Amino acid sequence: MPAPTTDGFNGYRPIACATGILLHLLAWGMPATADETGETRIVTLRDGSRFRASVPPITLELAETGPSGVELVRTPLSLAGITRIEFSLAPAREKIAEILEAIAALEADTFQEREQASRWLLRNTNGFRSLLNQRKMGAETPPETRLRLHTVLVRLPDESPAANLRPFDRILRGEDEIRDGDLGPWECPATFRGTTLPLARQNVASLSRDDGATVNTVPQTVRQLEGPDDPAFGSEARSINFDVDTEGRPLKVGDDISSRFVGDGVTFSTSAQGSFVSVNVYEVSGPSRGLSAATHDPLYEGMVTIRFSMPGNPGVPAGVESAGLWLAVVKEHGTTLQALDASGEIITEIDTTIAPSQFLGLRSETPIHALRLIPHPDIDPNYTIDDLIFTAQYPTDGLGVKDHPTLSFRNGDRVVCRAFSIEDNEIAFVPASFEAVTLRCPLTEVQAIFAPLALKAKPMSPDDYWVELTDGTRLIVTPGEAHAISRLPGAKLESLPLAALWGATRVPSPPPPDLQWTPESGPLLVDERGARPLPPARLGERWIEPAGAAFPNGISSTYADSPTIWLARPDTAASRKGQVRFPNGERLVLGGSAGFRFKAITTEKITVEWHGGDWTFPFTDTSAVRLPEP
Repeated sequence: MPAPTTDGFNGYRPIACATGILLHLLAWGMPATADETGETRIVTLRDGSRFRASVPPITLELAETGPSGVELVRTPLSLAGITRIEFSLAPAREKIAEILEAIAALEADTFQEREQASRWLLRNTNGFRSLLNQRKMGAETPPETRLRLHTVLVRLPDESPAANLRPFDRILRGEDEIRDGDLGPWECPATFRGTTLPLARQNVASLSRDDGATVNTVPQTVRQLEGPDDPAFGSEARSINFDVDTEGRPLKVGDDISSRFVGDGVTFSTSAQGSFVSVNVYEVSGPSRGLSAATHDPLYEGMVTIRFSMPGNPGVPAGVESAGLWLAVVKEHGTTLQALDASGEIITEIDTTIAPSQFLGLRSETPIHALRLIPHPDIDPNYTIDDLIFTAQYPTDGLGVKDHPTLSFRNGDRVVCRAFSIEDNEIAFVPASFEAVTLRCPLTEVQAIFAPLALKAKPMSPDDYWVELTDGTRLIVTPGEAHAISRLPGAKLESLPLAALWGATRVPSPPPPDLQWTPESGPLLVDERGARPLPPARLGERWIEPAGAAFPNGISSTYADSPTIWLARPDTAASRKGQVRFPNGERLVLGGSAGFRFKAITTEKITVEWHGGDWTFPFTDTSAVRLPEP
């Protein structure tokens, strides 16, 4: 057994039996060679940038893995014949060295060190199953090491790692050929907007053939989380244990919790017709071990969907980076947890693997807007959930990333920046992954500028309500005699072209498209019972008041819980105009009938002209500025 050191895995160096393999790996490494001409490729960076650039027709050498995971065959490949290259975070030989070091530590002198090595292998060897299996079957492998490797292999997930977490580089040629291996210390120049960018595996996630499709999407990286103590949740994660609601009020068996956690930014629904999600008495093996939640009737059955919104504001969908929960009464592969994006598409899914209870959690760079639990009745029709945990919600309007501004261009490119500046209708920007490079282009080529995503949206007051103006502008208003407008202090609500209003706890409902209704005939109230015209009305302190005849019996409310009331038809062209958007869902439409006009933007503030005066908003208090079309 080698003596402990201060470097490598937990202080251990690779054992002698690994030396030959590692020397074979470490001796290899050849930079790509390039010809003179280039072709357009879609470059996806690890920081979230994605753009078209000219890449020289390089020749790469791929060291491919054999059945054992370590025997290598070097193959030269021309970029011209490659559809897509996906780069692992580090050369595979570095990961293999770490794994061999950990396997060596399975023979350590102390039980604690051997346990620590087993845990590390379970967390870090997805994709290296063949290597572990080879070591397990080795004739000289000690019995305890063989047993520990067997345990790790049994518990490793069956699914392949997500693209950005694959242990090996991957090359796709055409539609059918996929080859995994190691491209070594890869680097290559690329030309973007007339400037050379130094590409390398440290900053590049993938190179793809340009098929003419939009590139303005966020790359997806997902990993499964081990438990609620996973560092991905951090110290500020929220949790719901179903013993008390958002206000701290005790819950009891049978309570409908569909909207009891709106203050936490979470709502629950079930696929069971006419039913709801309720509290039940079944004890789940999570931290709280109190009440749990499931479909009310039929109890424990059906699909349950958990949706995230901005806290206190269910009308503003939001995403989280990490989310998970405990499930009980489950069998292996009997229940599936799906993570959904803003459009309802599946980001990824995982199955239960341990009975009778298990924690399932995910971290995703694509914001998780909802979790959906799907039982498989042929295996296990029943389940209940407890101890939901999730990171703080953030608005996902657009393509912002956490730490830097993002520029979205009209041709579909997107670049995450360290900084930008605008002068004489030209924008200069420094890409976050290439801090020594400054690029320039006409401002007219920029479609939107996204502020760094920060957890900065404050929940609405439960007494507030929303208004939408005829041009699509949305604002939060505090009721009362003055009807104070949050973004426009001192402005009079009556002077604005109002189109609709609804309460803080409501989701806005559009007017039915086939309804024969004119604003002149009076307001239109739209709720779960349909659309009903009201007599002409005016804004009152408590709610709207009839200007003449009284409202029909049974129609009363306050601004806080008001259903959607339409006073004028919405402008269907609002989404095509420029906008200043805020994390809590407010937005100012630029160039619309309300009179807001774009004036200037810096990394410090946004200036909008309105009624002959300048109104400024801190750039970091916004989520995005969509520039008006030139």
